[in-house]
Amino acid sequence: MPTLESLQTLQSQLAQSRHRALCLLQGSREWALDLVENLQTQCSQNFLLVSESEHKSFENSPPAQLKHLLGQERDSLILDAHQGFNANDFGIVSGLVKAGGFLFILLPENFPYCVNPADTRFLNTPLRPNPDNSFYHFLQDIWQTAHTQQQLIWLHESASNSIQLVSQETSSPTEVFAFGCANQQQFDALCAIEKVAFGHRKRPFVLTADRGRGKSYLLGLAALQLLLKGKTHIALSAQRFEQAAQAIAAIKHESAKNSELTVTQTSATAWQISRAQTVLGTVQFYAPDALLDVQIECDILMIDEAAHLPTSLLKNLLHRYHRMVFASTLHGYEGSGRGFILRFQHYLNQHTPDWKTQQLSQPLRWNEGDLLERITHQSLLLNPTEQSPVPQAEINIQKLELRDTPAEKIAQIFHLLVLAHYQTSPNDLQQLLNSPNHIWVAEQDSQVIGVVWAQMEGKLSAEDLQKHVHGHLYPQAIERNYVESSVWQQRFLRVLRIAVTPNQQGLGVGKKLLAQCEQWAIENQFEQLVASFGAETEVGKFWLRKQFIPQHLGVKRDKASGTYNLMVSKPLTANAVNQVIKIQQQFFTQLPHLLSEYCEQLDSALLAEIMRHSPFDISAETFAIAHQYCADQRPYEAASGALTEMLLNIKIWKISTPTQQALLLAKLWQKRTWAECAKQHK
Repeated sequence: MPTLESLQTLQSQLAQSRHRALCLLQGSREWALDLVENLQTQCSQNFLLVSESEHKSFENSPPAQLKHLLGQERDSLILDAHQGFNANDFGIVSGLVKAGGFLFILLPENFPYCVNPADTRFLNTPLRPNPDNSFYHFLQDIWQTAHTQQQLIWLHESASNSIQLVSQETSSPTEVFAFGCANQQQFDALCAIEKVAFGHRKRPFVLTADRGRGKSYLLGLAALQLLLKGKTHIALSAQRFEQAAQAIAAIKHESAKNSELTVTQTSATAWQISRAQTVLGTVQFYAPDALLDVQIECDILMIDEAAHLPTSLLKNLLHRYHRMVFASTLHGYEGSGRGFILRFQHYLNQHTPDWKTQQLSQPLRWNEGDLLERITHQSLLLNPTEQSPVPQAEINIQKLELRDTPAEKIAQIFHLLVLAHYQTSPNDLQQLLNSPNHIWVAEQDSQVIGVVWAQMEGKLSAEDLQKHVHGHLYPQAIERNYVESSVWQQRFLRVLRIAVTPNQQGLGVGKKLLAQCEQWAIENQFEQLVASFGAETEVGKFWLRKQFIPQHLGVKRDKASGTYNLMVSKPLTANAVNQVIKIQQQFFTQLPHLLSEYCEQLDSALLAEIMRHSPFDISAETFAIAHQYCADQRPYEAASGALTEMLLNIKIWKISTPTQQALLLAKLWQKRTWAECAKQHK
């Protein structure tokens, strides 16, 4: 079997050079698995098959369970695309392959002209995936170029194949550093974290790295060293608990080297470290929203994958906790950390000007120039190039058809979306290319500086409504929460994302993009232009000051962002105006109850913006009672009802200061005690 022998030889070369490679196997699933099975047997290694269908010869993981493997490694991985290809899965598995291993992707014989069942999650009812697969064609172009340049292996069942890769340099000997650090960069970063813990307050440290650089492991090393040097409580946080697994693994691994140290798990998220039976302290994981709900007493707070959290949440944490480390992956399977750096560093400069930063660039788990890392970055657009348009150049806004858009332009659009939003992932690239989107871009000097991404919702038939409705976020929320039977008869154009480059924000680019989007929606007989977003104050101000009317506020805070979901609408027809006003009245009637029972953490500045759209006025009787209370002619107990009703009036929010607004909200709608109000507002 010449192909098998060639793969064995290549695997040996990869092991010597500490590189990894992508191998595409296009043909029947049986042929591909037989080939990989024989290679596994010959190499005496452990291969992981990522597939919905198990195979007797391989360890198996369903795609849905991949997130639980983060931080682990396998000799080689097999990603089965016969049952569907998910961009996030590709990104995850590429980071699980050991140096010297392969990532095998099993492709159908008719790739790229085939249905991808994984696209179903992006498609609103009644749409179904079809063979006109732009994302597959996008990947094919990248992979074919890489194959021609001998950057990957592409084998076909029905053709003779050659197996060649560009030659790779072998790995140099590894120097030994103190405290378990793998290189000088890690050692320098550990020392910087110690300065945060033992030095002056309010001097946060920002640590960035690509995957495979040991960033998370380093946080664990630092936590252990801080406990050994006298600290007693180290707080870890991340979007998900799994993202802290490597830090905990580092604590356990380094402690095992010292017979005097023991690590005891005291709860599902806490570990106690002892030396010679004397307790040194605790390392504990906290969800981001828990850190805001209650002030945690800790010596230092380390946040891993900070780019996955919204800037507003990080700002709040920065003001509450005065010794902080923010760590973030620059290019990961869940998107880019560059947006986090650009958005957050300006705030750090203003509020903690003595902050420090460092980037870990030297890979640990594989060698520099790794082929698999390179092709993954290219395929998922994880490696943006910085481009600066000419400031004086004219801004041109146009609607694009992505199927006719060059790959370079698609890359610019996606990089801007990554830059602007904290939760952009490779799946968003797949959705961008494979779902029926409407895209407007603002360009300056041939560079994309702004983008609006929208999709159609609503207008479902009675037959479709009898089934389980997938997607259609806005009409589903309105139907579920309000008395409005005609919602499914209307066509909504929902803005999924709007993004503008940081140096162009505040100059009207977003406003012009929305105007173009709105005009197109009117011309194409949409009834409403709508949006749904995490209710951060600045984001909320943007939408609410563009004549969008608040329609719904979600009652559950996102665990990652700590924000509530706000939905807004701009009616485009007379019929839509009537519906929006009807929902608006129901929404504002319910709002005081939401704030007292569910949405207690809603920012008062954002609430002030929302209340500018209140449809209610103050009755003369209510005004008289409020006036009597202010003149000390009526006790609070006899005026609280009128005062509570008074807050529904727009005028109160226009004439009061932010401090007054926050106090009114706390007492009248959130039902705080006088003691709580006094403490909160000093």
